[in-house]
Amino acid sequence: MTAPPFLFGPGSGELFMFAQVAIITVSLLLMGITISAYSKTRIKRLKYIIAAFALFASHAVINLVDGIFTDIMPDDVRFTAVSLIILSIVILLFIGFVKKDKPEKQKIKIEKTSFDNLEDLK
Repeated sequence: MTAPPFLFGPGSGELFMFAQVAIITVSLLLMGITISAYSKTRIKRLKYIIAAFALFASHAVINLVDGIFTDIMPDDVRFTAVSLIILSIVILLFIGFVKKDKPEKQKIKIEKTSFDNLEDLK
């Protein structure tokens, strides 16, 4: 295992790896909970939240793999990719929180009434 691209002192590499694994785990857990909530409620804006959690996990995977295997991609490409992922996360979360779902059309059930007893109502 190689050191991450930066070191703050003894043990910081292990702490960095632990943090990335924790972010991946929590992101996937929250994504699973959100998928479960979506399947029960069918609230369409939850799709944006699911995508944001998936991007959180992918962001941490890129950092983790780059920390374990140095230079999987050039730094400028990785920094650009990570920045675009973070921007996408912010946009998806904003849309997921702000967007309003269209109310579903409810079918109105009209019952037939009998007009035979109309004289009784007078």
